[in-house]
Amino acid sequence: MANIIGTIKNIARRFLDLNQLDQWLAWNAGIPLGGGSVTPDAAMTTTAVFACVRVLGETVGSLPLHVYKKTGKMVEIARDYPLYKVLHDRPNPRLSSMGFREMLTGHMALRGNGYAKIIYDGQYRTKALYPIHPGRIKPMLVDGEKVYRVTMKNGSTEIWPEEMVLHLPALNYDGLEGYSPITVCNRTMRITRSAEEYDEAFFTKGATLDGFIRHPSRLSPDARGKLKKYWEENHTGVKNYHGIGVLDEGMEWQNVGLNPADAQLLSTREFQLEEIARMFRIPLHMIQDMKGATFSNIEQQSLDFLIHTMTPWLVRWEQEMNYMLIPERDYGKYYIKFNVNGLLRADTKTRYESYASAKQNGWMSANDIRELEDKNPVEGGDVYLVAVNMMPSTDVGKIPESNETVPGVGDVKRDLDRKDVEHRAREPITRLRLRESYRGLFADAAGRLTRKEVNDIGRAAKSYLPGDTSGFSDWVTGYYGDGKLQDYLKKNFAPVVNSYAEEIYAAAEVEAGIGAEGMTAERQVYADGYVDVLAARHAGESRGQMEAIIADGEQPDEAIPARLAEWEEKQPDKMAEREVVDGDGAFTSLVFLAAGLKLVWRTRGDSCPYCTSLNGKVISGSESFAGDGDEIDPEGGNGPMIIHGIKKHPQLHRGCDCYIGYEV
Repeated sequence: MANIIGTIKNIARRFLDLNQLDQWLAWNAGIPLGGGSVTPDAAMTTTAVFACVRVLGETVGSLPLHVYKKTGKMVEIARDYPLYKVLHDRPNPRLSSMGFREMLTGHMALRGNGYAKIIYDGQYRTKALYPIHPGRIKPMLVDGEKVYRVTMKNGSTEIWPEEMVLHLPALNYDGLEGYSPITVCNRTMRITRSAEEYDEAFFTKGATLDGFIRHPSRLSPDARGKLKKYWEENHTGVKNYHGIGVLDEGMEWQNVGLNPADAQLLSTREFQLEEIARMFRIPLHMIQDMKGATFSNIEQQSLDFLIHTMTPWLVRWEQEMNYMLIPERDYGKYYIKFNVNGLLRADTKTRYESYASAKQNGWMSANDIRELEDKNPVEGGDVYLVAVNMMPSTDVGKIPESNETVPGVGDVKRDLDRKDVEHRAREPITRLRLRESYRGLFADAAGRLTRKEVNDIGRAAKSYLPGDTSGFSDWVTGYYGDGKLQDYLKKNFAPVVNSYAEEIYAAAEVEAGIGAEGMTAERQVYADGYVDVLAARHAGESRGQMEAIIADGEQPDEAIPARLAEWEEKQPDKMAEREVVDGDGAFTSLVFLAAGLKLVWRTRGDSCPYCTSLNGKVISGSESFAGDGDEIDPEGGNGPMIIHGIKKHPQLHRGCDCYIGYEV
């Protein structure tokens, strides 16, 4: 027998004929349990079972699954490893990665075991995985070695070695085969099925006239049968609901009402729903039973679902795949793991606040965050920052000398008479680094906004143009005037702005040498107002561009798509560039002015003549650096710049990278 097993193992290492796979890939090959038991297939007709299995299968199937490469302490996704494509993209030509994992998890949930045949290439590497129905395969021990007896479609059987099968057993008693929850809890399933059958009979055969007919004399069996048949055909069933019964020959209707068993029908069904959810350890709110869920506890229930329900399933998958699919030569170098961050993704506000905390405490970089958000890395985004000064962790404790030139900051004034001179000399760098850290997050929010605008305006343009420019103009007026787009902008930008404001407030406090107040109510109102202004300004500018194209009158059906394409390409970065500078200026000015300090305009590096003309200008809280309608016409400029609006802080113009300091 040992020689036979060895021969079979050698066959497993050879390329297998894919044309023969239909012999064991029969999805409907369930084995009846007998004894009046509820089979797994029958159990799936119960909505609660279907919902529970669906939750488990879809959750496992939808989570990102990666192969990782470990080199020393460094870990990276091994996209070039042959197994990566099999697990992450498509295990076989028939199924996607999600469909494959969803199916095997469903098999485990119903039958206690999930099986897949491993197809190898010529180098004994996993080439494909094909599910096997649990009813067609049985694990056994032969001479101390685990093998599988497989029933083929034609009724014949084959013995496969352990190397040919990926086996995912659920809770089990012998280390070979997992328990089927439907089999173990069959009494619960029988009660549930009985309640459903009674329910069906109650509504199919029931009528409002629940009782019996009293006849004044004795009826023959034949007459009794005819009367019963007549009554059932004409006065029972849903179609005869609330019908009128006619009695003659002195007959009387005796109403007996709803018996206690019928009255408890609904309670029984509700209890069985809880029983099935308990069997699969699924929170009731996840199978659409919300009676015990509240806004305060549903988040905790979802977290419990991840920890206590999904974690054991995911560990089963990971351990079996690592053991069976990673060749021995690659042990320790490669491993397979689910990314559960997909289950922990909260709403935008909560997610961004978590990112800000992680970045502030130095264990995530801007590029780490961007990767989780499926965004490309940015230059300088791999720097890890620390909480106090948001500076590279390698620079902690390195205080710049008072005569040190800080790249990009320009001539930063230092008060040599203040004990905190070293801190304040460094703090402008903190705010400038914050700009770079948040630039990507602002660009992400602007990207979502831009995609919405492009899609909405593009659809409207196709409907109205080129013929109905007036109708399109009215649509644009309504689109930017009804407030819905502004609400969408606020929803996307508010979390980023609030987080950015809190960071800037803290940096400005240290820079000014004042006590830490954090995000006070007044400062929160100011941040909220900043978002309102941003929304109104963007709506006005975008609307103005659309109206200008319409007013131009030259082929708007071509000009509008061209402008939308330009928006999609450039607008996110332009908005991000503007808001990191504007926000820094606005939030820093609030802190400095509240501390009784005067504001100073500061340039960075090789600034343009217009910004340079303002460099060093000092204002108080009631003044501005430039007023609405003012002209700035410096030497070396390209003519006068007309100021629109009041400039109490940078940005002076698009691309301006100036910042606010204070007079010492």
